[in-house]
Amino acid sequence: MSRGLLFRIVFILLLATGIWAYPAMVYHIKKLTPPHAEDLKHQIIRSIKNPFPQADTMVLKGWIGDCGHTPVYERPIFFDTELDSATGQTALSYHLNLPVADWLADIKMEANRRNKACHGKFDSSYVDQYQKKKVYADIWAEQLNSRKIMVHEYYDYNGLRKTIDKEFTYSGGKWKCQITYSL
Repeated sequence: MSRGLLFRIVFILLLATGIWAYPAMVYHIKKLTPPHAEDLKHQIIRSIKNPFPQADTMVLKGWIGDCGHTPVYERPIFFDTELDSATGQTALSYHLNLPVADWLADIKMEANRRNKACHGKFDSSYVDQYQKKKVYADIWAEQLNSRKIMVHEYYDYNGLRKTIDKEFTYSGGKWKCQITYSL
């Protein structure tokens, strides 16, 4: 076997291995823990503003994610903002000076209030009144790499919607926030 042919075979094998391994390598590189992750979580909370100041409560909807049919290395990597925890909700509530509840807690509170106000009977006008002063929020973060996080915020207040995307980048020893999309 000539040296040129051997080189071509080895090159083709390395190229095929690289094409096969590259997506998995990129996935694992993206998954590296961001530096100063706790600072980033606090920075994300401090960046959140209530786009509907007339609302008296913010309800955080849970993020479901993707359906799982996509190969693992093509799925987004979610950064845990911990807004679904009691600590995260307390910090957000303090920052916004507004009660913050998760979706399930809100459903339970509404059921208790409705039972008291309507004596256990369904009253659609009460439900409409109850939901009028709430802003519903979907807030989740996608880790693009260990030094770049995209935060996606979707708000709904009585049918009015607001979307905000923010890019957090780590540079010079600190996290910086820039709004990349707002509608």
